[in-house]
Amino acid sequence: MSAEILVINLDRADARLRFQETQMARLGLAFTRIKAIDGSDISDDFFERMRATGTRLVLRNEMACMLSHALCWRRSAEGGVPVIVLEDDTVLDPNFKSIVEAVSGAIDDPNTIVNFEYRRVQKTLGRKITDVAGPSFALHRLVSSGGGAAAYYVGPQAARALLAIAERRIIIADSLIDFPLRIKRFQVTPAPAAALDSLDREVNFNVGAFQSTIRPRIGRRRPPSMQSFRANPLTRLIRLQGNSHRWLRTLAHLGELDRTSFSLSPALKNYIKEGVPGL
Repeated sequence: MSAEILVINLDRADARLRFQETQMARLGLAFTRIKAIDGSDISDDFFERMRATGTRLVLRNEMACMLSHALCWRRSAEGGVPVIVLEDDTVLDPNFKSIVEAVSGAIDDPNTIVNFEYRRVQKTLGRKITDVAGPSFALHRLVSSGGGAAAYYVGPQAARALLAIAERRIIIADSLIDFPLRIKRFQVTPAPAAALDSLDREVNFNVGAFQSTIRPRIGRRRPPSMQSFRANPLTRLIRLQGNSHRWLRTLAHLGELDRTSFSLSPALKNYIKEGVPGL
C-alpha cells in the first residue's frame, strides 16, 4: 500500500516550507503539510500536568514536537493507511521516491515502523530483510534506534500503538517511537534522509532558519529539565520500562545483532557536498 507523505511545519517556519516545496518538486513527490503545534500554544496547565509523565521532564517545545507527530499518527490510524512522516528540515536522497515505493511494496504488516534517517549515533541493527530500490539500499531489522524522528514510515496499527501512549504520556518523539515493545522496526541503509541540524559536520551553510526549533544548542551542558529526570520516581519508572523493551528486543534477536554507526547514502552525501538548493 502506498504511503502518504506528511511534512510537519510550523506556521512561522516559511523558509522551511519553501525548502520542502522545492525539494519535493525536484523529487517528483506530493506531500501534505501538517500544521505543527507551537510550544507557545500549549497552556501552562497542560504543560505542568503532563511534562513529567514520560521518561524525563520535557521542554515546552519538545512537548509540542511530540504532539505534532501525534497528529500524523492519528491521520494514519484513522485513515487506516501508512504515512511517511518528515520534519521540515529533512533533506532527502535524490532516489527517495523509488526508495519510498520499494519500502511501501515490501511492507505488508500495518504494525511496522521504518526509519530512513541518518544520525551520528550507533544503532543496533539485525539481519538484512531485503534489498530496496535495487542493491544500493537494504532494509534491516532495527533493534535500537539511538533516537531520531526526522524521517520514518509508520503503519496504521503501529500508529494506533503510538497514539495509545501519547494520550497518557508526553515522551519526546524519537524516544516514544522506540518505546512500544511489539511494533516491528526496520532501518533503510545507507540512510537516505537526514535532519539538517545533524549535518553540521557535513554541510557548510548558514544555519539560520534551520536551527533546531525544539532545543537550542547549549554546548555540552544539558538543560535542567534533562538533568532532573532522576529526581522524579515516575519518570525513572517509565524510563526503566522503555529500557526493558529495548533489552527484550535485543534478547529476541541476539544472534543477528550489529551495533553500528552507518553512513549517509553516497548520493545524498554528494548532493549535500555540491550544495542543497534553498540553503
